[in-house]
Parts: sequence; C-alpha cells; structure tokens
Amino acid sequence: MLYLLFFFSGASALIYEVVWVRVFANVFGNTVYSASIVTAIFMLKRFTLTVSKSNVLLGQGTVTSSPSGINCGAACASDYVTRTAVTLTATPALGSLFTGWSGCDAVNGSTCTVTMTAGKQVTASFVGVSLF
Repeated sequence: MLYLLFFFSGASALIYEVVWVRVFANVFGNTVYSASIVTAIFMLKRFTLTVSKSNVLLGQGTVTSSPSGINCGAACASDYVTRTAVTLTATPALGSLFTGWSGCDAVNGSTCTVTMTAGKQVTASFVGVSLF
C-alpha cells in the first residue's frame, strides 16, 4: 500500500514538472535554459515562519509580513523560499500597546526582520492598557 502511495505521489510530481517544462518551452523555446528554470524552481527549499502573539492583560494586535503571506490576528504561519528576508510589522489594536518581539534576527521598533535559513518561530507581545 505504501509503495502505491509513493508511486502516485511521484507520478503526479512528474506530470506537474512536465507541464511546467512545456510552458517554459513555449516562452523560452525548447532549450536547456527552460528545463533548468523548472528544475531550479522545484529544487528551491522552503521554510515555515510561524508567528504567535503574547497577549498580556487582554492586549490585542495584528501582525503582517512583507513579502505577503502573514496577516493574522491569531497565531499564523507561512512558507518562504530559503534566504528570503521577511519583514514583520506589529500593529496594536485600540486600547493595546506593542511591547516587543522575540525570535527575530533584527528589530527596529514595531518591525522585525527574519532571514529564512530554517524554520523559525517569532512572537509579538501586546499588552492591554486602560482607556480611563
């Protein structure tokens, strides 16, 4: 049964790759260049960036990313190609303050930069404040 699953998985990947080779052959001609582009794209390693929030005293906020992929009010994650520099921006909700990041490569105020060389976990901390 397991061999059958591996067979169908490999067969579907091969069909997908052949389709892309034919698409690039239409664009670049039937050359080694078009085949190498498809091979390079399939070989790009991807890593998951997971964002969680620490909400103290009912603090709330959102985290967004550039390049896009993360736009969350709760814990969220997105996959990025290796060596991609991802910039996260924290925005506190009304009645909350952003207090900091953990797990970042670099921090500048409410922004955090992470270079994807492995799967990473980042936490944005928010604290609730009294409006009275």
